[in-house]
Amino acid sequence: MPQIQLLGGFASPFTRKVRIAFAEKNIPFEHVKASAAGEENPVVPHNPLGKIPVIVVDGKKAIYDSSVIVEYIDTLSSSPMLFPPVGMDRVEVKRWESLGDGICDAGVAFMGEKRRELDAKLSKEVMDRQFNKVRRGIETAARELGDREFCFGKGFTAADIAIGMALGYIAFRLPEYEWGNLFPNLKAYNERLLKRPAFSSTMPKD
Repeated sequence: MPQIQLLGGFASPFTRKVRIAFAEKNIPFEHVKASAAGEENPVVPHNPLGKIPVIVVDGKKAIYDSSVIVEYIDTLSSSPMLFPPVGMDRVEVKRWESLGDGICDAGVAFMGEKRRELDAKLSKEVMDRQFNKVRRGIETAARELGDREFCFGKGFTAADIAIGMALGYIAFRLPEYEWGNLFPNLKAYNERLLKRPAFSSTMPKD
């Protein structure tokens, strides 16, 4: 097994996504707390975009972003298999992953705008636009999940990592959007995920 170092923050949803994948696969790694903010960004030597998360394999090979990292993690162990190997089944899991990532992207953008000291009207317009992306994304997840146990098929996949990550991040950063009350099926789904140690042990925190 390669030696793997993960650079990322404990509040980052995308770092959590990677941590969940590692935990589900029972793959050891070293987590180095790192922020993409500030002038002395420790991530830049490993990712020219300066974004987290990044993993460094055997002290040499850097891999980014979270979707690529999770695909790499899936190659290290056969159980559980996070992605179907080929075809439309794989595309469907990736589509769910994209939905979860997009919800988090909008949530992160919303929080970034909320913290900036800009023109109040302009800032509200941007925040409203990002919040609507979050809302539509979660509505879509609830509708497409229905009463199924997992996002895709009959077993746990990367789709569940991404959607679970998104639900956790929105509950953490935008608690005013009470998606659990609006969508009982998502609430029940999230509660099932939180019974998995990989999710309960990686809850976001500042």
